[in-house]
Amino acid sequence: RDADFSFGLSFIKPSFHFFLIQLGQAFSLQGTVLLVGMLMGPVQVVLFSTMRTMVNLIRSFLDQLSHAAWPEMTRLDAQEDMDKFLALFRVILRSTLMAAIFFITIFHFYGGYIYNFWLRKTLPLEQPVMDLFLIYMAQFIFWLTCSHPLQAINRHHTLAKT
Repeated sequence: RDADFSFGLSFIKPSFHFFLIQLGQAFSLQGTVLLVGMLMGPVQVVLFSTMRTMVNLIRSFLDQLSHAAWPEMTRLDAQEDMDKFLALFRVILRSTLMAAIFFITIFHFYGGYIYNFWLRKTLPLEQPVMDLFLIYMAQFIFWLTCSHPLQAINRHHTLAKT
């Protein structure tokens, strides 16, 4: 009864931008599986999906570092304290990249053991494919970590459209 409908509508556009970011990620994840299935077949889909799932563990873990700082980034932006904001971002970026290098190295050298343990040796590990996923993950973690401050300070409009 006391709700202001126009005020509620003002949230739709920024929320839609966040939705577009998530939608784009969903298309990039599921679209590649569909493409691999159409071009290569079901066995390759399973290999692709299992290796990607294993490598995405790195991203899932490292996202926690960046997401934990979002409220602080929002606060520093609202206070217009760019020096502390940039210092925080540098710490997050460096920490994330160093951790990514550590995990990528572990997965490069010991990924076969992890993969075989996880799948009980039912599928062979394709090391060149795993290495390509690891290279992709290194680039993706850098991009994702750099995109988080834009989302934390609500300046994600261009990011949502790309």
